[in-house]
Amino acid sequence: MDRFFQLVELTSGNVADDFDTMEEATAALRQAVQTYGVDAMRTYSLLEFVDGAATLVAMQDELLKLVAHNEMARAI
Repeated sequence: MDRFFQLVELTSGNVADDFDTMEEATAALRQAVQTYGVDAMRTYSLLEFVDGAATLVAMQDELLKLVAHNEMARAI
């Protein structure tokens, strides 16, 4: 099974990065929020690809909530 995650900038449709795991993706998103701020990350979506088929994980504010949730889970 081929599985990876892809971060896409919604305005341009450009792929920002690919990740092997959800943990890698959320770590990169967390760093991006710290570097560029929350508003800059509202134009992104995270997709999961399994055997070539894409599924939306989260986008815009839901993506920010996902990062915040994973951050809280790490702290526990």
